[in-house]
Amino acid sequence: MSDGMIGGFKTTKPREIQVGRDSVTLASIAALCDKRPSTCPTDRRRPMKIALPLIVSLGMLTTMICLSIGMATALPPGHGIALPFGLGGADGTASAGLALSLMPVTLLVATALFALVPRMAPRVALKPERYIMLWLAIILVSALGHGLIIRGALMALRGA
Repeated sequence: MSDGMIGGFKTTKPREIQVGRDSVTLASIAALCDKRPSTCPTDRRRPMKIALPLIVSLGMLTTMICLSIGMATALPPGHGIALPFGLGGADGTASAGLALSLMPVTLLVATALFALVPRMAPRVALKPERYIMLWLAIILVSALGHGLIIRGALMALRGA
């Protein structure tokens, strides 16, 4: 620690760090943090803001559940619903309970994962825009898939 060395860096003043030719004082870092908190090198990662996609996801989940319950009560008992993309059984249909609960359960699991991943993997917070866009895209795909299932239920209701 003699000869002006602090932590492996040569210093001429007690509160100044010299890196190569540039010197950075702790006061200049603090001033930078006050002006632009997102560029502060000493700032710890703040939790990612997930309120918007979480609200959208829970709203879509509520809508899917309400549509599924409504269609389940309107269909005759034991009536099958055609699932898109060949997801049904041998005849391409599935029971009403399975078909109508498939996408809401999928969205519930996706919402739980997207809500918990930023806490378990802080690296995700480095690109929050991409994460939120992916989350909203998953909600959209789930809603479209559920729309196809509801359409199949309406066709089954019309044919019954």
